[in-house]
Amino acid sequence: MDITHLILDDHAEQRRLFSFLDELDHSDVAALTSLWRRLPGVAVVAVATHPIGSKEWFLAVAATNAADGDHMAGEEREGLADCRLHAGLQDRHALARPFAVSEADHITDVAAVDRALAAYIDPHR
Repeated sequence: MDITHLILDDHAEQRRLFSFLDELDHSDVAALTSLWRRLPGVAVVAVATHPIGSKEWFLAVAATNAADGDHMAGEEREGLADCRLHAGLQDRHALARPFAVSEADHITDVAAVDRALAAYIDPHR
């Protein structure tokens, strides 16, 4: 088990679920809701403020997908590539175990939180 593989698997799953949302009938609110619940790690409050299936909801989902895609691509080019180059397999395995357990523990209870990004990041710099 390698932390970089687990993260790449997560990225692939997110891309797959966003593509499913694009392909669903826009009036099938039950199906849209079910699929959207599978994306709690990337769900943003801006999307939640619109009725699922509305034009505004789809626009917010598209913006979320674009931002998430940019974020994932950056991770893949930079952080994950750097990790594979500089961290041994044993270290990547040691990171993967708690990551996999944490994901399993929190697969359904991750809530989107509206935060002012700068106010959240600045104290952690």
